[in-house]
Amino acid sequence: METTPSIPKPAIDGSNSAKTRCHLNNDPSCEIRKVVKFLGKDFSEEVVERICQHTSFKAMKENPLTNYTSLSSTIMDQSIS
Repeated sequence: METTPSIPKPAIDGSNSAKTRCHLNNDPSCEIRKVVKFLGKDFSEEVVERICQHTSFKAMKENPLTNYTSLSSTIMDQSIS
């Protein structure tokens, strides 16, 4: 009889994703440095800071390339969503 591996409770109830959101809100530059290290790259503090600025929710909300306002309303109707 084959048994199914148990899934840790935090993976089911979403508490890990809540922790991740808190870390990103508190210190996004630290999280960006972790990704940079994982990719085997070495970015200057200036580049990390620019990444933080460009990937903030405020910047992405105002950027037509990331908020889909440049799309035709036939493709994505912003008045509905």
